[in-house]
Amino acid sequence: MKAGFGEFCAACDRIRAARTDAAKRAAAEVFLSHADPATGALARALWTRGRPAPLSPAALAREACVWLGIPYDPVFKACREAVGNSAETVRLLAENLGCGGREQPDLPTVEAWLQELARCPDAKSRYVYLVSVWNRLPPREAYWFVRLTEAGGPRLGVAFEDDREAGTGVLQAVVLYTAGAEITLGVRAGEGFVPIGKTHAFPEAEAAAVRLRLKALQVDRFGPTSAYRPELVVEAEFGHLFRNTRTKAGWVLKSVRIRRILWESKPDSVADLATVEHLGRSRAHHSNQPS
Repeated sequence: MKAGFGEFCAACDRIRAARTDAAKRAAAEVFLSHADPATGALARALWTRGRPAPLSPAALAREACVWLGIPYDPVFKACREAVGNSAETVRLLAENLGCGGREQPDLPTVEAWLQELARCPDAKSRYVYLVSVWNRLPPREAYWFVRLTEAGGPRLGVAFEDDREAGTGVLQAVVLYTAGAEITLGVRAGEGFVPIGKTHAFPEAEAAAVRLRLKALQVDRFGPTSAYRPELVVEAEFGHLFRNTRTKAGWVLKSVRIRRILWESKPDSVADLATVEHLGRSRAHHSNQPS
């Protein structure tokens, strides 16, 4: 087995499908065991942090429709509503329409492409460059290329113990939504709750009990997403806390891992926005201190 971008993307699919922390790390190790040290280090960085570039979902959808030769409404829009996101929709449509290329570059080459995309000076040049990449890669690889440009990386939920930072934080949150393997956590905001971050696995020993509890708490379903009464409380560990004024909370947790399920805790024990604000300012202050 090689350790090129195609194999990296196959590993991404396996990691995303895995339901527990241990299974996700095991899926990652299959790729890492065939990679040289430099490629392995790059893979870990891409899984956990990605290479962010400013690509908006709306613009991504418009450019994809031109590339695929299909109308946005009703074809792309209907597919996206069923699938849940633009990048996955592009992948499925490209596979069915036979779009894309056949190149299988190595991971350092893809890293160079990601850096080049991030250096594009404006939106028009970014999407021109992105389409040029789509024309070179098969649909699966094109999909993961886009996912690697997302802020905080592809959010696969895989974490390695030696990657955890000394500044790791912990707070209590509730489960608001799930979409496939993606879990959205929330904090208190007034009388309700707002999303604060996403992760991809419950603790392995409690996963079966969690599924039963969420089935009882489900209140709605739209496409692949299930919504729940905010009553399942968890202790969440996070590596980063970023200011993001485009979100309801104003902050976003990254590199999130659910440490344990707090079965006896009530929703009013969950962190509120004032707590998140304090954590964010405190972490920013400490990160600016001279070492």
